[in-house]
Amino acid sequence: MANFTLFILEYSVKESLLECEQKWINLIKPDYNLYPTAGNCKGYKHTEETIIKLKNLAKEKKSKEVKEAMSLNRKGENNSFFNKKHSNEALNLIKEAALKRINPSKPGLRIKDIEKDSISIYNSIRQAADSINYDIKTLIRREKS
Repeated sequence: MANFTLFILEYSVKESLLECEQKWINLIKPDYNLYPTAGNCKGYKHTEETIIKLKNLAKEKKSKEVKEAMSLNRKGENNSFFNKKHSNEALNLIKEAALKRINPSKPGLRIKDIEKDSISIYNSIRQAADSINYDIKTLIRREKS
């Protein structure tokens, strides 16, 4: 960050923020701006290198160490529900909603390993993602498409 300098060029109200940003993009034509239109990233394609970096970051976020650290940060007094209890009315609403819930059985998630020429079946997307060391959001998107 030593090679960058922050200058406040203009103060703007929220309602005209994009217009103001576009004006400065057009005037300055900054080298580091990836998007020529303020507030819009339509048409931008990440490089293969960036895609690999993003995948690796997503995997790191799911590491056991990170999960343990996040868990510790939310225990005891750090938990937003610490020393609080649901009212009887809230508990009854939760129970009613649970009784009305319909959980249709879902077939297992099938993943084909082309290299091993095998198919594995998992009970959930999370289980599949953990097993193949893959980002769960990417698996969800791929399953939908």
